[in-house]
Amino acid sequence: MEEYGLARRLSTPQTGSQEGRKADELETAIQVKVLQLEGVKQGLLASASFADFHAQLDKENERRAQAAEQKAVIYGPKRFSDQTFYADEFAQLENGLKRMAAQTMDTSEEALQLAYQRDLAAYTIQPTIRLKVWKLPISSEAGSDLKRMQALHKEAVSGAKLEVSVNAAEAAPIQVIDEMITEENKRSLLKYREAVFEQANRLHPGEYSPIFVDQSSYVMVYCDSRLEEGVKAFAKVRDEVYRKLVDQKFQSHWDQLRAAADVQVNAAELGSQATFTER
Repeated sequence: MEEYGLARRLSTPQTGSQEGRKADELETAIQVKVLQLEGVKQGLLASASFADFHAQLDKENERRAQAAEQKAVIYGPKRFSDQTFYADEFAQLENGLKRMAAQTMDTSEEALQLAYQRDLAAYTIQPTIRLKVWKLPISSEAGSDLKRMQALHKEAVSGAKLEVSVNAAEAAPIQVIDEMITEENKRSLLKYREAVFEQANRLHPGEYSPIFVDQSSYVMVYCDSRLEEGVKAFAKVRDEVYRKLVDQKFQSHWDQLRAAADVQVNAAELGSQATFTER
């Protein structure tokens, strides 16, 4: 149960439902155990036993405590918790297996160039998009707020001067903001304002988006201009191409191990045991 609790926290939920999250967490726990067993097989991990994990954790924390007393340099925390040590050990195992995967693949310049050409869309530079954004924070009168934005959208597509109608509103003002999406800020937008990013990238100059929700506000955006920026040169993304190839090779091997795993799940304990055999 304790091991399952640690492993499932490495999961990245793929669905919002409770049943789906539990399924994702269990699958992660199984995959972690499969990779641990592979790590033992490849000599990267001494043992896949959870009891041995705890022994190794105690040994590492004792080493760090002694180093601290001697005022020696310590990388990372002064003391690992169960969770941080489990995650750190798994990250090191994953990196080790990726390095092994890289040794079995063609990483010549020709192979990297070919992979780059196959995936050009991934290296396309984000267009520079100039936007006008209308934003109304959703209040306790959400229905009324939506009606106001719907009326604004109707005026927009009819060609009305929206600044006039916004300033004339008697309730909380609808904010009007000039923004720009570029290659430099797209990561932040994808992380914090994905809805704005997605809607803006669908628009051509002169087009309005439908009304959508972003950061607890009703939002509508207008594309003022859009400048396509082309594709990043191979020389600038060579390392990224290499990492993607290694990740793909590693994922393929991981998928094969998972498919070959013989899994038994103790539902009552919410734990898992997994072994695999080569096919």
